[in-house]
Amino acid sequence: MDVTGQLCARARFWASLRIDGELSELEGALLDAHLARCAACREVVAGFTGATGGLRAAPLAVPPPVAVSGART
Repeated sequence: MDVTGQLCARARFWASLRIDGELSELEGALLDAHLARCAACREVVAGFTGATGGLRAAPLAVPPPVAVSGART
């Protein structure tokens, strides 16, 4: 992987941490600087944000109860 690929991989990892509220202030500043100059990562991060928002807004699905038959002898 080249240096650019490594920088993008790190930025995308940090973007994931930001969505979960786990990104440090320093990492956030570095991520913002990278996103300011990398259109590909901005597009990926927008996808992360949109997908996460959609999942968080969706109602929780309640599975049907599981029927368990009696013990075999």
